[in-house]
Parts: sequence; structure tokens; C-alpha cells
Amino acid sequence: MSAELEALLESEQVLGTYDSTGVFTLSLVEARRKLAHFQLASLEFAVLKMIQALVQMQPQAIWMESDERGFILNWAEAQELLEPEQLARELEQWMLGPAGAAKDMAIGLAAFLDREPAEIWWAHWENQQIVQMVNLFGSDRQTQLPPPVGLYRRIHSLRVVGATQSLALDRTIIANRTLFCPVPILWNGRLMCELSWSPPGFWPGQPPYWADF
Repeated sequence: MSAELEALLESEQVLGTYDSTGVFTLSLVEARRKLAHFQLASLEFAVLKMIQALVQMQPQAIWMESDERGFILNWAEAQELLEPEQLARELEQWMLGPAGAAKDMAIGLAAFLDREPAEIWWAHWENQQIVQMVNLFGSDRQTQLPPPVGLYRRIHSLRVVGATQSLALDRTIIANRTLFCPVPILWNGRLMCELSWSPPGFWPGQPPYWADF
């Protein structure tokens, strides 16, 4: 075995662990240190990168929830799927890899690491029943995640939990750059376009409809 391969395997053992429950975790501290030079200009651009990734995966809907300490990104019935354990284990390689959904998701995810979240979870539901739950970064504890509200059979979710630095987002920055997104996007229960788009015939107080695009 070459010295380079031995060094690579040794570094991977330091970064990741598996346990008997199948939960995969990486050290948040180590990930932040290694990926600091990939940081985006702002957290809003991290969210936009994630939306860009999801659009390439062709879901039927995207909806988000956020406050200063947490962020949840849900998507339903995607045509393309990502492998969460591989995404966490090879985050840096995917960021440097060819253009695509995996690259964009990795870049967006790395920006959230800088806000020092307690944990980042990836979950998959089928008919409101959990079928996969992976702790990408943080502790190796078990938890119970409530299923996202939705009318879809298959839903995936990315959850950033317990950030010590603010996750406050400027909705306008994101809304202005997703005006013509081919997938309907909701944020905290409201259409993303609601605060930033006034089509002909639109009057204040009238609920916008995504299909008007």
C-alpha cells in the first residue's frame, strides 16, 4: 500500500465514524477547518446554492422553514437522489468535482457549517413514515424528527439544528433570485414570490400564484 493511500485512509478515519445504528457523523470542528476557504459571501447564497441543487434534482415542490437558530429545507418527489453519507464523507471532493446537483448541495451545506450548528440531519420519509435518518455532522446521538407537513408520498429533508451563530436570512435576496424558478418554493408557509413580485393586474393583499410565472 502506497504512503499516499495510507495517509488518505488515516485522514478519513479521523474525520468520520460509523456506529451500530447506521448513523454517520463527521466532526463539525474538523469540517469547518478544512472547508473554511470555500465560504460564500453570505448565508443567503448558500440557500440559493441548495435551491439550485434541488432544481437539478427535479422535485415537485420545495419548502423551507427558518429562524435564527435553525433551518429546514424540504423537497418532494425528486427525480434524482443524493446519497447523504457519501455527501458528508466526500464533501470537499464533491465541491471540487464536476458541475451538478451534488456540487451545488455540497457548497451550500459547507456554508452552514461556518455558523456552528449543533447537528445537521438528512431524513427521508415515505407516506409520513421515516425510512432513512442520517446525522451528517455533530454528535452521534439518536433523535426523533417530526415529519414535514406535505401532501406528497416521498419527502426528503435537510435540517440544520441548534446553531450558535445567527441563521437569520434576508428573504428578499433569495426571493429576487428565484422569481422564475420552475419549482414552487414556500418559506415559512408563504410563497417565496409573495414579497418581491407584482405581475400585471396584481394588487396588494392578493395572494400570488406560482403558475402565474
